[in-house]
Amino acid sequence: MYIGKKTFMDQIGHLLQGKDKLKEISRKQRYITRLSLKEVLNYQNKNQRDHVIYIAHLQYAYTLKDIAEYLGIHYTTVSRAVKRIEEKDEM
Repeated sequence: MYIGKKTFMDQIGHLLQGKDKLKEISRKQRYITRLSLKEVLNYQNKNQRDHVIYIAHLQYAYTLKDIAEYLGIHYTTVSRAVKRIEEKDEM
Protein backbone atom coordinates (compact mmCIF):
# COMPACT_ATOMS: atom_id res chain seq x y z
CA MET A 1 0.00 0.00 0.00
CA TYR A 2 1.16 3.49 -0.78
CA ILE A 3 0.63 6.30 1.66
CA GLY A 4 1.26 9.88 0.73
CA LYS A 5 -0.07 12.97 -0.91
CA LYS A 6 -0.84 13.23 -4.62
CA THR A 7 2.52 14.94 -5.18
CA PHE A 8 4.26 11.90 -3.66
CA MET A 9 2.38 9.58 -6.00
CA ASP A 10 3.31 11.80 -8.94
CA GLN A 11 6.98 11.54 -7.93
CA ILE A 12 7.04 7.75 -7.64
CA GLY A 13 4.62 6.98 -10.47
CA HIS A 14 7.43 6.18 -12.90
CA LEU A 15 8.68 3.47 -10.52
CA LEU A 16 5.33 1.72 -10.78
CA GLN A 17 5.22 1.55 -14.58
CA GLY A 18 4.94 -2.02 -15.82
CA LYS A 19 3.93 -3.30 -12.38
CA ASP A 20 0.25 -3.45 -13.36
CA LYS A 21 0.75 -7.03 -14.62
CA LEU A 22 2.11 -8.43 -11.35
CA LYS A 23 -0.57 -10.65 -9.83
CA GLU A 24 1.19 -10.73 -6.45
CA ILE A 25 0.27 -7.08 -5.93
CA SER A 26 -3.38 -6.33 -5.26
CA ARG A 27 -5.39 -4.74 -8.07
CA LYS A 28 -5.97 -1.62 -5.99
CA GLN A 29 -2.22 -1.10 -5.57
CA ARG A 30 -1.30 -2.06 -9.15
CA TYR A 31 -3.55 0.62 -10.59
CA ILE A 32 -3.05 3.37 -8.02
CA THR A 33 -1.63 5.74 -10.66
CA ARG A 34 -4.25 5.05 -13.33
CA LEU A 35 -6.52 7.81 -14.60
CA SER A 36 -9.92 8.14 -12.98
CA LEU A 37 -13.04 7.09 -14.87
CA LYS A 38 -13.96 10.76 -15.14
CA GLU A 39 -10.69 11.44 -16.96
CA VAL A 40 -10.87 8.38 -19.21
CA LEU A 41 -14.56 8.51 -20.10
CA ASN A 42 -14.53 11.93 -21.71
CA TYR A 43 -16.29 11.73 -25.10
CA GLN A 44 -18.47 13.70 -27.51
CA ASN A 45 -20.47 11.05 -29.42
CA LYS A 46 -21.34 7.32 -29.45
CA ASN A 47 -18.33 6.30 -31.56
CA GLN A 48 -16.00 8.05 -29.17
CA ARG A 49 -17.90 6.54 -26.24
CA ASP A 50 -17.19 3.01 -27.45
CA HIS A 51 -13.51 3.83 -27.88
CA VAL A 52 -13.06 5.36 -24.42
CA ILE A 53 -14.98 2.48 -22.83
CA TYR A 54 -12.58 0.08 -24.56
CA ILE A 55 -9.59 2.04 -23.26
CA ALA A 56 -11.00 2.23 -19.73
CA HIS A 57 -11.56 -1.53 -19.69
CA LEU A 58 -8.45 -2.82 -21.44
CA GLN A 59 -5.79 -0.21 -20.75
CA TYR A 60 -6.87 0.95 -17.30
CA ALA A 61 -8.46 -2.35 -16.15
CA TYR A 62 -11.75 -0.91 -15.00
CA THR A 63 -14.42 -3.59 -14.75
CA LEU A 64 -17.44 -3.55 -17.01
CA LYS A 65 -19.54 -3.03 -13.88
CA ASP A 66 -17.48 -0.01 -12.75
CA ILE A 67 -17.76 1.60 -16.18
CA ALA A 68 -21.48 0.87 -16.44
CA GLU A 69 -22.21 2.31 -13.00
CA TYR A 70 -20.24 5.46 -13.79
CA LEU A 71 -22.07 5.98 -17.10
CA GLY A 72 -25.46 4.94 -15.77
CA ILE A 73 -25.90 2.16 -18.31
CA HIS A 74 -26.16 -1.63 -18.12
CA TYR A 75 -22.91 -3.61 -18.07
CA THR A 76 -23.97 -5.56 -21.18
CA THR A 77 -24.05 -2.24 -23.05
CA VAL A 78 -20.44 -1.71 -21.96
CA SER A 79 -19.57 -5.26 -23.03
CA ARG A 80 -21.08 -4.67 -26.47
CA ALA A 81 -19.12 -1.43 -26.86
CA VAL A 82 -15.86 -3.26 -26.09
CA LYS A 83 -16.79 -6.01 -28.54
CA ARG A 84 -17.55 -3.48 -31.32
CA ILE A 85 -14.09 -1.95 -30.97
CA GLU A 86 -12.42 -5.38 -30.90
CA GLU A 87 -14.28 -6.36 -34.08
CA LYS A 88 -13.12 -3.15 -35.80
CA ASP A 89 -9.52 -3.92 -34.78
CA GLU A 90 -9.77 -7.41 -36.32
CA MET A 91 -10.74 -6.04 -39.74
